[in-house]
Amino acid sequence: MLLDAYADAGMLWAEVVGTCMAIANVLLQQGEWMKVRHLSEILSDIGETAPAKELSRRVKDGPTEFTMRRISGFHATMSAAEVSDAMKMLIELPHDFPRRNAVIGTALSPVCISIKNLFPSSSISMCSYIAVNGCPEHMIGQWFGQVSAEFQQASSKKR
Repeated sequence: MLLDAYADAGMLWAEVVGTCMAIANVLLQQGEWMKVRHLSEILSDIGETAPAKELSRRVKDGPTEFTMRRISGFHATMSAAEVSDAMKMLIELPHDFPRRNAVIGTALSPVCISIKNLFPSSSISMCSYIAVNGCPEHMIGQWFGQVSAEFQQASSKKR
């Protein structure tokens, strides 16, 4: 009877840990990194080191994957609000983001094409150039600022 009680307790404990991992998966999909980090700490505190380490690893990699998914959604027919959100996201991209300049350079092409489509009669020379030729990594800082200024100027004229 005691053996059955231990077995039942073990099964229930596995269910608790499994439920924690399922909750963590949902939180990761929602970008709730701090909540997942907290769950990882709780699992570690109760002696579940393997699941805790797995969640810690996923929290570390999560923001990069989440951001890359968002950036991959940039397209050439974005609305002005979408372009504004994309520009804000790129501006706020952490400096230690993996391959930051390459990511921004790649993301600028659909953003610039969208700006050209939104404001076809505006003088947006940098956007026109990047839309056709792309943006070399070593010019990201300078050109990104220019694209941002062109977008702001074209947006303010259209109002």
